[in-house]
Parts: sequence; C-alpha cells; structure tokens
Amino acid sequence: MATSAASRDSDVVKYDCCTICEKERSVEVYAEFYCKRCLTYFCRTCINSHRQHGWWFNKKYPYGMDKIMKWPLSTKMESSLFACVIHKGQKLKMYCRYHSELCCSRCVERYHRQCIQVTTLTLAGTRTLTDFKNLSVRTENTLLQIKQCQIHQEDRVKSLNVSYNEHERLIVDGMRLNIISFLLLCETSTVNKGHKHIQYTVNEMREKIKNLLADFEKSTVKENKIELTIKKAPLMSVRYRCIRFHYELFHLHVFIQKVRDKSDLSFIASKKCQEKIQLSDTFLKETFPNHVLTVNGKSEYYVRIPSDSDTCWISGACVLPDRQVMVADGSNNNKVKLLDQQYQMVSHCDVAAHIEDMCLITPSEVAVAVDDDDTHEVQFITVTQRQLVTGRKLLLQHSCKGIAHYQGDLLIADGNALFKYSLSGKQVCRLYQDRSDTWTDSQTSGRWDVKSRKPSWITYSSVDWVKCSV
Repeated sequence: MATSAASRDSDVVKYDCCTICEKERSVEVYAEFYCKRCLTYFCRTCINSHRQHGWWFNKKYPYGMDKIMKWPLSTKMESSLFACVIHKGQKLKMYCRYHSELCCSRCVERYHRQCIQVTTLTLAGTRTLTDFKNLSVRTENTLLQIKQCQIHQEDRVKSLNVSYNEHERLIVDGMRLNIISFLLLCETSTVNKGHKHIQYTVNEMREKIKNLLADFEKSTVKENKIELTIKKAPLMSVRYRCIRFHYELFHLHVFIQKVRDKSDLSFIASKKCQEKIQLSDTFLKETFPNHVLTVNGKSEYYVRIPSDSDTCWISGACVLPDRQVMVADGSNNNKVKLLDQQYQMVSHCDVAAHIEDMCLITPSEVAVAVDDDDTHEVQFITVTQRQLVTGRKLLLQHSCKGIAHYQGDLLIADGNALFKYSLSGKQVCRLYQDRSDTWTDSQTSGRWDVKSRKPSWITYSSVDWVKCSV
C-alpha cells in the first residue's frame, strides 16, 4: 500500500522497479521481490508468473522486502543522492563545512565563493566520523513515528466512512418510511373511494416516488458525500506525506547500511538521512502539535428527574453528531439519560444494574457497561427520534468496569484485564492482564477518546449536575 501511494507523486524516485513492467509495458512499478538467480526485479503481479526455477525457486528465491539488504545496490538511489536539489542536472561534488551543505559546482560558485571550508566529498567523508549506530536508531524511531502517524490518519478515515455509512443508512430508512407512508395513503384512499374513484393513478404514484427519490439523492446523499470528501481530504493528504517520508527515509536507511565502506557515498547518504529526519520531525510536530487546552468557561445543567431514588453519579457521557448528549447515571438510579442541544432532558431508560462506563458505537448507538455482583453485561441503546430505545445485550463471564469502541471491536476492562470482543459478543482475545493488586486499572477524572487520545469536553461529578467546559 505504501508503495502504490508513494508512486502518486510524480517527483518521487522509484529506486527499485519491476524489470518486466519496465521492459514490456514501459511503466515503473515498484519491485517487491528480487531474484538473485536471474538478476531480475519483480512486482507482486509479475512474481506470480515467474516459475522457471521450479520447486527450489520457492524455497530459496526470491528475496522479498524483508530481505532487502540482500538486494543489489540501487543505481537510481546512487544517482538521486548525487543529484543537486537546487540545480537540476548538476552533481554534488563538494561540501561546505561552515554551512553544513552539500554543493554542486554551481552552488559553490554562487553561494559559497567566500567560504574557506569547502572540500571535496571524498575528503569530507574521510575526515568526518559519522555515528552510524546512533543515526540508525534515530532513523528507526522516526520511521516508527511516521508509520504510527499514517495508521492514525487511516483510522480516522475509516471512522469517517463508518459514521457516513451509518448516517446514510438512517437517512435511507427515513426515506423508506416516507415511501411506505405514501403507499399506505394511496391504498387507504383506493379502498375508501372504490375502483371508479381512484385518487392516485399508477403514473401519479410512480412520479411521486421518483420525485421523493430524486429529492433525497440531491438534497441529502450528494451533500453528505461532498461533506465526507471535504473532511477526508486533509487526512488523506497527511497520509500520503507520511507514506512518502517513510518511503524515502527507509531506502536511505537501507542504502547507508550497504555503502558504509564507501566514504563519499556513506557521507552523502548520512547527511541526506539527517536532513530527512529533521524534515520528518518538523512534519510530525506540525501534524500533532502539543496543544495546550484552555478552559474559557463552564456551564452546569441539572440532570436529576423525579423518579431518581438516589443522588446522580455521572459515570459516562457521549456526544452525538447532532450535539445531543447521552449521560450515564452510575448511581443506584441505573439510568441512561438523553439531553438535547440545550441540555434539557428529553428521554431516559433504565438498565439492569450499576452503570460503570459508556461508549459511542455509531452516530446513534451506544454500548453501556453494566455491572454489579450478579450482573455483568453490555447493554446497547439507540437514539430514535429523540427517544432512547434499549436493544440487545452481551452477557459476560467477568466484570465489566470499562468499555471503548475501536475499529469495529469492543475493548472491555474487568479491573485486572483488558479483553477484546466483537460487536456480536464473541471474545476475540485477552489483550492485557495484571493481577498484582485487586484493582490495577487506573481511575482518572474525565474521559479519554481511544483514537485521538484527547480528553472529551464533558466532565462528571457525584452530584446532580453535568459540567460542560468550553
């Protein structure tokens, strides 16, 4: 995936290309295999037809990306290293120690004429002691951070797609109800008035339904798709930049390991690797800056209702896309409550036991962690037309103290261990366990989003109020 995305940029040099694609199709496709026996590079497609080495081919050949250190030295990489980025077509020949810059002859003539510390690359390579071990560690750490950034962007895109699909499904359901209501109206009118006085002809019904579908597609689906595209655009842009940085830095890292015995090549590669690390660090800091959250004010809203038998204890909260807020009353009231955009109570529903936690599953559905001595379950609750509707339950064999939704799975904590469940209720695995104490999960004030690692804007208290900070 990284390879194909990196090739989208026309100025990205593909260092190792499939030999067959280049010769037979005149296209550059990134190679993922190298055959030592026939000295040929192969992409993922062409490797499937390469079987002339018989049974031993699959045993010993070819070398995949996991053995890229056994690939021959990339001539394209070597050429790109010597290419001056300022003066196209010029080769790097000199190094200015004063400015710490690699230079071609035109660079020296134009920018470094007065510098007295300009030497040849060969001399600079022999006189400069590069800490390759430290550089390798820095490179690997940067590569890891870039990959994590890329995965984070991809997760956000997936989350947007899931939210869009769910929102579209709800809209389609609403449109279907409108059509059914119209057909029922037509049927009722036909039965009441008799066949001689049919109010809606077949053609009229067809036109009416076509108009409903056309209005739905124009006003709703198209607008949502445009909005989705706009939201995804900056995420995809960051993702492509991550792929490119990772691609270029990874190949510099590999190249340095292969040319450490060549002073001029290793010197240029190490300098460019350090520059790429600095650029990557700047990019990562700009993409994920250390934000300082400032509370400009707060408002308090009363959430107690007459049927509550105990003081409210807000143990969880979720903000829906339409800015309605669902709060979990974790006291003996055992209720989930729905607040509208003005934080007025509009609906509530009861659950079987004490509410420990709550998380958003879809734009209109939450999963509630319900737990006491005898009850360990996850209750799903849906918002339908400003009303809370209880749905299915997942019965657990262990306590349910915390819950989060991540990439289509549920993460459930029992106080000592963290489990991964599918939404259907199947336990996938146990991710972590620590029985060094009775309770080893950390309890913090406020809530944290599992994807963005950012605190939510709602805090909870053990009184009958919800505090909203801005």
